[in-house]
Amino acid sequence: MYNLNGVDINSIADVPSGTGLGSSSSFSVGLLNVINAYNNKSISSEALARMACNIEIDLLKSPIGKQDQYAASHGGLNLITFYPDESVNVHKIIMDPHKKQELDDNLIMIYTGNVRSANTILEQQNIAIEEKDKFNVQKKMVRLAFDLKDSLENNDIDNFGRILHEGWLLKKSMIKCISNSMIDEIYNQGIMAGALGGKLLGAGGGGFVLFYCPKEKQANFRKLMQDYTELKFGFDNFGSKIIYIGDNGYGI
Repeated sequence: MYNLNGVDINSIADVPSGTGLGSSSSFSVGLLNVINAYNNKSISSEALARMACNIEIDLLKSPIGKQDQYAASHGGLNLITFYPDESVNVHKIIMDPHKKQELDDNLIMIYTGNVRSANTILEQQNIAIEEKDKFNVQKKMVRLAFDLKDSLENNDIDNFGRILHEGWLLKKSMIKCISNSMIDEIYNQGIMAGALGGKLLGAGGGGFVLFYCPKEKQANFRKLMQDYTELKFGFDNFGSKIIYIGDNGYGI
């Protein structure tokens, strides 16, 4: 059991919303999956993601991207490319299974204690990227995604941490409200405790900080970060799926 800001939780399902883990899109994808199953319809991961994007972006007018819906529907490690014509390509990243498990083991997620409205931050970010220098920052962040893909496919997992760090510095430079003094303190303390890099998950302003910390440094990391709450997690390789169909209902 974990304690987040005074709230005891037993699983990821109990994590408060607004913490940068893509909960709203995961809910949309899961609900669409179970509705289709209830109607005896089989639906692909691609179709699930597209339907969830249509509901959240087109119908509800949320100023969000499509990455959370595609991540929730496909699962696993992917390079997801979004094109101007609205098409999306999901490239599965294949790694040595032992290195993939080592990567999983080296990731530590720390709760900042804050929740925030992602829409407000994303609206400001959408305005900011109209400026040439901010747009160039975003282009550098896109390039890092491809560098990260190459590192993982070459099983160079320590470079994962270094790229996270570079990406976080770029993201922070977009708009001021992405980070704050508390988040900076947590991040800097994590780096001094042994992490090679990390980033705030989600739009910014609060939620969880993901750190990459090699196994041999994790005891010291957890000792120095003991004032903060860690949430255990692991990779999912399948995305949204139906796990039970019976006379009394469906499960996802």
